[in-house]
Amino acid sequence: MTRKISGRFNGTGLSGGTYLCLGFIPDWIRVWSNQAEIDEISWVKDMTSGGYEGILVTGATRTGSLLAKGAGIIPYAGGELMTSSNQTSVAWGDGIYLAKDPIQDYKSDLSYGVAAPVTKWTLGNAGNNTGNFDQALLLDSSTGRIEVGSRVLIRAPVGSSIGGQFPTYDTFITALTNAGTAANEVTLGQSVPTGDVLCLGGVYTYAPLALGKVSLPGVKLNIYTNVNVNNEVQFFEAGLND
Repeated sequence: MTRKISGRFNGTGLSGGTYLCLGFIPDWIRVWSNQAEIDEISWVKDMTSGGYEGILVTGATRTGSLLAKGAGIIPYAGGELMTSSNQTSVAWGDGIYLAKDPIQDYKSDLSYGVAAPVTKWTLGNAGNNTGNFDQALLLDSSTGRIEVGSRVLIRAPVGSSIGGQFPTYDTFITALTNAGTAANEVTLGQSVPTGDVLCLGGVYTYAPLALGKVSLPGVKLNIYTNVNVNNEVQFFEAGLND
């Protein structure tokens, strides 16, 4: 069965390992760091038979190296109950065991997303891809989860609808000033006409698994330098082959 997923998480820098609980053990996975010089690790399940845990490519010269035991990626079977002993932090951006964020949309979340439900996007400068929302985003680092890198889904009626369908734009916040309510305080990945906000995602799509939950299978990241560096956003894609 072919399957492919992708996501974003905050690097932990943990030497004891970080677990990505994907819901399945992938046949392959790639993880990239969000740095000026993009470092990445690539792993396929067959590497384990040779005693390797991936190929790390680093730096401007794109230097590659094989990773031996304890330095890369290995399969993870899951099935662990989350307690304060093994999941030592469940704070946003922390955690040893990471799973898909159960809250995919924060546009009406008054605890972690917004001061009041966000419903509208107003385009300010089409050339700069800038505009603003109708309500303020929570910016406190301890609570606010909508940041640069968050997904934004906007339905923007431009003229008349075609077959009853209005254009829908799926993009990301690429820059943010203040709470995002004044003109041109929000920059998106493309120019989006004024319209209805359907979704505001968290900056990370994978977050700490809650205490009392049981971990799903996935992979263990033994790597914590170059890739999975503490407090650097990481991107990944993983999949199963036929």
